[in-house]
Amino acid sequence: MITIDKTLEEHKHDDEKKEKDLEPYLTAANGKKRKSVDVLVEAFKFMRKHIMKVLRDTKFVEKIEDVQWVVTVPAIWSNTAKNRMREAAILAELINESIPDHLMIAFEPGVINFKK
Repeated sequence: MITIDKTLEEHKHDDEKKEKDLEPYLTAANGKKRKSVDVLVEAFKFMRKHIMKVLRDTKFVEKIEDVQWVVTVPAIWSNTAKNRMREAAILAELINESIPDHLMIAFEPGVINFKK
């Protein structure tokens, strides 16, 4: 038998208490540490390069300004963490700050805990 562990309202309050920030540094499997923002910047650069190549090759869009980027983040991320994500996108030249809604940061859907 499966029962719902908590109500949605209780989970809402739990999520507010569990708000998370990005770790300032990330450690690779080889033990090397890098700033989390630097890792995000490099990931966005890689993504931008490859996605824009596909979009240009298919003649879907020519300019990066014609793309609206949507990045999902965990719902428990703090505003600081979301701002770091946006900062990394700007540093990677993924988005242009002067274009409204060039980047949308969307929350991953919340999950209700179930007990068996």
